[in-house]
Amino acid sequence: MANQSFSQMRLRNAESILETVRLHSEISRADLARETELSPATVSSIVDDLIKTGFLNETGARSTSVGRRPIGLVFNPEAGYIAGICIDIERLSLVLCDLDGKVKVEQSATLDNNLETQEISEACIKIIRSACKSIGVSMSNVGVLGLAVPGPLKEDHYFANGARRPEIYNSIKEVLARKMSIPVKIDSLVNMAALAEGMRGAGQGANCLVYFRIGHAMRSAVIINHQLLAGKNNLAGEIGHLTMLGQTGICHCGKTGCVNAIAAVPHFLDRCRKDGIKIDHEQEMPDLAVLGKQNFQVLLTECASAVGFAISAVINTLAPDAVIVSSPYTTCGAAFQEPLTNALSKFTQADLLTQCKILQSQLKGSPEAYGAALSAMQSYPLLEHVSARL
Repeated sequence: MANQSFSQMRLRNAESILETVRLHSEISRADLARETELSPATVSSIVDDLIKTGFLNETGARSTSVGRRPIGLVFNPEAGYIAGICIDIERLSLVLCDLDGKVKVEQSATLDNNLETQEISEACIKIIRSACKSIGVSMSNVGVLGLAVPGPLKEDHYFANGARRPEIYNSIKEVLARKMSIPVKIDSLVNMAALAEGMRGAGQGANCLVYFRIGHAMRSAVIINHQLLAGKNNLAGEIGHLTMLGQTGICHCGKTGCVNAIAAVPHFLDRCRKDGIKIDHEQEMPDLAVLGKQNFQVLLTECASAVGFAISAVINTLAPDAVIVSSPYTTCGAAFQEPLTNALSKFTQADLLTQCKILQSQLKGSPEAYGAALSAMQSYPLLEHVSARL
């Protein structure tokens, strides 16, 4: 018990030393002892171990006008890495970050929607190995992995047509944790994208941020005071199941008139085809918008109005500082933006809309993968990385 207590105390002291070094950018051992209120001997012993394990670097003594400057200590953010992976319907995206959350590598690959747990897990390991190799580090340097996957993650919850069942993602998490022998954190695509934008993107500084992601379904994520609102069973954000009067489309949940039945991308593409519009993929929407085909514009306006109706419901309820909308529809430019703006003006309380900024995503690549890495970093603090090596 005494040995365990000593080890725990040493780890707490190591964490205090690391955080102090990070706060000061560069600091001497003597100043470090004063700042942490630890004895010089304790600081020296722990610092020596942190240098050996790579968490701290010495800057070297320098001559000054009053003599030689003491050897400085700086934190080494590349002592370990955090991986974030976005597993979408047909795509795998990876972000590899250092311990400061700085992106070192971004990679992506296509993903067959028919693949099962083992094959998707192998694809994840392959892309992590490739990313590590590109910067010359071993996979053993990756201390934690975050996964962003299509939500919701409740296994008995209804899921969008064409999407994998939720239980497959939990199985992937277990396989990766076992094969890589590291903690794996899992959450939904919309939650992870919202977290990334709130911490490092367009939503920085917002006390209440709502992020809308429109893909196979319309989902939202709410961040209040920098904390994600999970809701019971992590089901907060199912805004696409809001019902619109007068609509007859059937949602994948089985209800009639859900916003999803109009705005979810698969439903929208089906409506286009039924109306005689030749379209195979969402990437073709900008071209159709430029051509200005009347029947496409009518459907796009209906879609934008439904999206605006759903967003207005959230603004009227939460009075957020900022809203971010991520959707392939935004690539259609004014053809989507103008009816969306009109719908927001129609359905939203005027003063709440005035004080709410409607923003575009600032993060390039995959904000979902980046958010997964940041989430993993939050749930697996620096102390855990250190304890694995000391």
